[in-house]
Amino acid sequence: MKRAIYTTVAWLAIMLPITRPAAAREYPIMRPDPATKQAWIAAYESAPRAYIDPDLKPRRGSLSLLNHLQYTPSQRDQGSCGNCWAWAGTGCLAIALDVQESVKDRLSIQYINNCGTEIPCCQGGWLVNVTNFYQSVKKAVPWSNSGASWQDGGGSCNSSCAATSTSPNYPISSVSYSSVTTHGIGSPRLTAT
Repeated sequence: MKRAIYTTVAWLAIMLPITRPAAAREYPIMRPDPATKQAWIAAYESAPRAYIDPDLKPRRGSLSLLNHLQYTPSQRDQGSCGNCWAWAGTGCLAIALDVQESVKDRLSIQYINNCGTEIPCCQGGWLVNVTNFYQSVKKAVPWSNSGASWQDGGGSCNSSCAATSTSPNYPISSVSYSSVTTHGIGSPRLTAT
């Protein structure tokens, strides 16, 4: 019998090398108005702080978690759909699934778009929305399930929850979010090719 996975979805910026194909698409930079920016800052600052065991923290250098994900950059392009929050939170769940259960499977982001009711599809959100969604459904769905692969890159939001197969799935016993301090810990370097 599978044990249920549990995780803490953290608010942290993951800095990955940027690779641009020859015919790269351009996406607009988000420029929130002052009120929206203040709301984002307030949400971050009011989030519970994650405890990071000093024995687990790398002393120098960086730590990549990509080896815990089935990661194909071209398949992780959210296109014009504003749900980076769902990609990040679901990625944290996939990492927890691999670390806790030794199951390395790509989890569906489309599942949140199709079945989430807290916010409209492709309209932006927070990691708290990821935790609320998974706390209510209590399962993560593999990308390989019928109707669970990524379909909303164009912002269409035409898929229904009923079209997303939830069998098989990975039971979730607990999920929460917390903030990981990333200010003043060094300057990440991005590479572009």
